Amino acid sequence: MIYEVRFLSKELENEYTALEKSNPRLHKAIKKGIEKLKMNRLAGRKIPREQASKRFVRLYGTTNFWNLDLSREWRLIYTIAGDSIRILSIILCWFDSHKQYEKEVYI
Repeated sequence: MIYEVRFLSKELENEYTALEKSNPRLHKAIKKGIEKLKMNRLAGRKIPREQASKRFVRLYGTTNFWNLDLSREWRLIYTIAGDSIRILSIILCWFDSHKQYEKEVYI
């Protein structure tokens, strides 16, 4: 089964597209991550609800967060939303450093 992967917003998608010129390595890593998610929506690791940042819960309106390692430093945060017809992996954001990721995603 191939899953549909979408960005949460057009702005985030534009940011990703701009990375092709400004940071090609990160763009390529995210692209590989997207391909992984298309094949397996559970490719990442579930972030336990009690560990999810309150800021993220408010910002995205969900407690269903998943983390996909793109490299030693880069992380991609996504959520899975499903209904009877299709399952979506929605890319919420990505981080340039593990330090930034720890600060933003976890309590």
